[in-house]
Amino acid sequence: MEEKIINYNELKFEILNEKPKIVIALKNKKNFSKVNETNKKKILNNLFSLNGYKDFNQNHGTNIFNHDEKGQKNYDGFFLAEKKKAMGLKTADCIPLFLWNKKVDKVFGLHCGWKGIVSGIIEKVLSSDNGKDLAFAFLGPHVSQANFEVQKDLISVLERANFDTSKALVEKKQAFYLSLRELCRQKLDNFSVEIINKESECSYEKKDKLFSFRRAKAKTSNNITFTWL
Repeated sequence: MEEKIINYNELKFEILNEKPKIVIALKNKKNFSKVNETNKKKILNNLFSLNGYKDFNQNHGTNIFNHDEKGQKNYDGFFLAEKKKAMGLKTADCIPLFLWNKKVDKVFGLHCGWKGIVSGIIEKVLSSDNGKDLAFAFLGPHVSQANFEVQKDLISVLERANFDTSKALVEKKQAFYLSLRELCRQKLDNFSVEIINKESECSYEKKDKLFSFRRAKAKTSNNITFTWL
């Protein structure tokens, strides 16, 4: 049985899923997100015998690498069908969402904050030709509902986007808390996609292993979750 935690040259990784392989880089003496792309490729080749790696500039949009027009400055998702090449998502509270088909010969990765979800990044993939046979989803670590307070005016934004806010939002002491997982679930249910993990670790609470923008209350480093076939 392969070890779930991997230590390598002051870096630390955790295997989250086996097929497709999904791995997250954890907080440690060195931060994988600060490593340049050339050295990221070398590290992942040494650890997993991978032949390539790529991550992206993200801006809470809906552009998807290898799926949309080439030459965009920002991509909040990717499409991967080539074996032994990894691609990653940078998050610091948002959901790294991975989608694949029954054959496990393709995988999408999507950076899902509430803006991207409301803007339609999930259904953009699932309604596309490459996405019609996607059957399974994995939701990586992200901020939990208990730690994601939002402004009241977001309720109307979600309702206009046809979300069931009675399930996605809870009110406590005149404050509103949003479940990003529930937003994703509602979108995925519309396409009969099964979420294979019942829960995800909270980036806000796991301060010793995960980065959190809300906990830091300022710009922070990123968690990188990556996958390959």
